[in-house]
Amino acid sequence: MRAKHDRRLGPDGPKLFAVMRAGAAGGHVEIEIDRLSEREKSSRKPARPKRAGRLARAEVRHKKLALPATAPGADPMPVSAAHVVETSPPEGEKAVEWLLLTGLEVNDIDAAVEVVGFYLRRWRVEELFRVLKSGCRAEHLAFHAADRLQRAIAINTVIAWRLMAMTLLGRDVPECDAELMFTDIELRFLRDYADDIGRSPPPNLGAAVLLVASSAATRTESTIRRPATSSCGGDTNESPPPPSVIAWPRDGASDQVLSRTNSGYRVELGTT
Repeated sequence: MRAKHDRRLGPDGPKLFAVMRAGAAGGHVEIEIDRLSEREKSSRKPARPKRAGRLARAEVRHKKLALPATAPGADPMPVSAAHVVETSPPEGEKAVEWLLLTGLEVNDIDAAVEVVGFYLRRWRVEELFRVLKSGCRAEHLAFHAADRLQRAIAINTVIAWRLMAMTLLGRDVPECDAELMFTDIELRFLRDYADDIGRSPPPNLGAAVLLVASSAATRTESTIRRPATSSCGGDTNESPPPPSVIAWPRDGASDQVLSRTNSGYRVELGTT
């Protein structure tokens, strides 16, 4: 987890961030910081300034710590810490600084960098659950048997992964062939749909993804919010309808694109 509060390491001990900042850097990582659009304050979310995307070069430190117990009589909690600090932030931008606490063993810089990599993947995990709940509406499944619910969630998880991968690739490498993520049947449907709405057939992956989004946007509310009985029926023995055809990346190049999209960091070991 990422530490938010600068707690003391003992009744009269030093503070957490001071201990980590005092250590020598064991290596560096390059972190791709995503662009953020400006957001006004709302009743649920604070205001957020605009931020340009950048490649941040950061120092990495690691150390074993013992966090003081908060319950009377409890023992201190042993943890490993990985500390990341951007060395040269752009003018007007706050330096990236993360202090990550983990129960994993972090005995060298390689293990510390691995922990940083796990943390960088956290938002992809959040996006997957968002697509699973909002896009696939997994929370609205109404099966009466746990094993059927498990199978439905498993199928929807694969579909959610594909939707997320399709969106990421369509955004990062839109010039790729649409066959990277779509089957021949799916592309035939998209061409027919493009002809129906007066658009040109999708020439690449980016255009195909936009057509999928356009098709989803034209669905009626009644189609999106079908009653639970229409998907699983009132009878406990009735099976749900079969899922959509799932297409997987077909070559090594696409696997490399997916790996780069999900990793988001590069490592350079050595001293400063």
